[in-house]
Amino acid sequence: MAGGLLGYAIGALLYESLGQWLIQVYGLEGGVEAVRAYYGQYGAWFILLKGLTPIPYKLVTITSGFAGYDLVWFTSLSLVTRGLRFAALAVVLHRFGNPLKKLLDRHLGLAAILLGTLVVGGFAAIGLLH
Repeated sequence: MAGGLLGYAIGALLYESLGQWLIQVYGLEGGVEAVRAYYGQYGAWFILLKGLTPIPYKLVTITSGFAGYDLVWFTSLSLVTRGLRFAALAVVLHRFGNPLKKLLDRHLGLAAILLGTLVVGGFAAIGLLH
């Protein structure tokens, strides 16, 4: 959680200086408010889904800070999702042991891509239904 709070602080505190400069360099000024609005509406789902995947959680922490997502909710959702992720991994590894760990080590990238595709597809489907 300490790393998550540090990422949140980076997003929240460095946006005014480094963040705005980077946005201007890349010409993304028009998308900032759209990201904030999207995150305001779907932030909880984003935190919960990303927290369970092996994709770097720093993206969630920095975006949460940048978007001004409520710190109490961010912390609560992060505790739940990260706790579930690591507890599930511990249970699976305890139950199935070293062979499964080797399999995961070899194919984690592919699994992350598939899971990411499912998450993005789910958000796209939600967007089409609205």
